[in-house]
Amino acid sequence: GRWLAAHSSLLVCEVIGSRTFPSAPNPQLLERALQKDCPPQPLLDAHNAYERVREGDLVQAYADAEHALVEAAAFFRLGQMDLEAKAACEELFWATGRVVLSAHEELQDGLDGLPDRLADIYFLNLSVFQSLLDSWGIEQLFPVVPIHRLNEQPTRRGVLVDITCDSDGRVDRFVAEGGSKATLELHPTAPTSEPGTCSNIPYYLGFFLTGAYQETLGDLHNLLGDSHAAHVSIGDDGDWRIDTIVEGDTVSEVLGRVQFDADDIRIQLHEDVRAALVAGRITRQEGASLRQFLDDSLEGYTYLK
Repeated sequence: GRWLAAHSSLLVCEVIGSRTFPSAPNPQLLERALQKDCPPQPLLDAHNAYERVREGDLVQAYADAEHALVEAAAFFRLGQMDLEAKAACEELFWATGRVVLSAHEELQDGLDGLPDRLADIYFLNLSVFQSLLDSWGIEQLFPVVPIHRLNEQPTRRGVLVDITCDSDGRVDRFVAEGGSKATLELHPTAPTSEPGTCSNIPYYLGFFLTGAYQETLGDLHNLLGDSHAAHVSIGDDGDWRIDTIVEGDTVSEVLGRVQFDADDIRIQLHEDVRAALVAGRITRQEGASLRQFLDDSLEGYTYLK
């Protein structure tokens, strides 16, 4: 399927957000974590490393912060560190790494992977398991590029993650000359802002050479259905046109494939709304809004709009 159809098929998706690792830890989070009785040792070690790295002790401080991060994960698994302290420890590690990265133009041995580790995270409105299964299953490298803003220099480096609940739903290997690379050159999510800020300006990426079978192989992973498809052709005059648009699955269609009937769900909600109205727990307007929300959701797209 790929050999026959790859060069005439691609997947286009929108970037719905991005995250840049902090250059400084959240002061309120850090203060709360440190002011608790007997702060865990990994947090104290990470804080000490962050203070030292700002004074110029770059390499050893980063190594100590990395060790503290590993210890924090172990402490958290054993119930010896709460979530807030672990989050503060992680922020201290990322901030330490950012200081090292900004201070070193040429990174020493042992730090050469730091730019990739601190790369931005770009969130995509897709499921890797549904639409790019071979990327995860057999580590197939698909060429990925922005499909617009091509006259702008990409100033960020990032990895791509999807909207599923699986931590493996990510793309962190990209085509490079002579092999692969761990990050992709990307634009900020808005021309005048850093990644992570809200913007109404869309940013689209194209995955090329996807072949014919990615959606079929996906088999409704996470109950995210087929995406919209467009059949595009080029006429004899050289102009392109959209011949057909195939709508992707709706929520009700996907639920039906796993034996949930949309009409039964509507009936059950309507009965619950009626009982809540009788008991005075909701108003008529709230009940109508709930019913309308359910109807819109069931007939809507399985991906974010």
